[in-house]
Amino acid sequence: MFDTLETPASTSFINFEAQQIITPNLSHGERLIWAGQPRQGFFLQAADIFMIPFSLAWGGFAIFWTLTAYFSGAPWFFVLWGTPFVAVGLWLMVGRFFTDSRSRAKTYYAVTDKRVLFVKAGKNQQTTSVDLKSVGDITFVQYGSGRGSILFGVSFPYPQAAKIYAASARQGKNIPMFNQVDRAKEVYDQIMRAKDSSKE
Repeated sequence: MFDTLETPASTSFINFEAQQIITPNLSHGERLIWAGQPRQGFFLQAADIFMIPFSLAWGGFAIFWTLTAYFSGAPWFFVLWGTPFVAVGLWLMVGRFFTDSRSRAKTYYAVTDKRVLFVKAGKNQQTTSVDLKSVGDITFVQYGSGRGSILFGVSFPYPQAAKIYAASARQGKNIPMFNQVDRAKEVYDQIMRAKDSSKE
């Protein structure tokens, strides 16, 4: 997934595709340290332990209701009334995984010597950033295979709370985060060094 870019000053690793997306968002003189993306493809997270049974129960009941109404000759109102619930059930069971995968495919992260950036590519590209001088607490969550999440501007009462939040909030809509990035400890170390340097 990563194309490694070695520089004389550091052993930064930069995803080439992410670099192409991020570079136009940099200000004059701003130096890119790292760029990457969240984990790609389909995968389950801890929150799915609860979501999968719920989605099966919702979708199963909605489909049963609608089919029963249809085959029993009930008025069309009852069939039509059940259709939106079937649609929601199918999205919960299957569609949300495609939506999540497509969203992550268009999500790019970056660390510079001044800030961390979050870019949602597409026709209406959205870019947000957090200044390293004022970011506050940075929380690191480690998973297996070197993958992990990094949350910005928030502290948690105990480590497991951060892991639970990161697992349930995949895209970091409420708390800015790099979610499910490869070589996360190295990325975290780069961020902390950049944060320290920004204070000098």
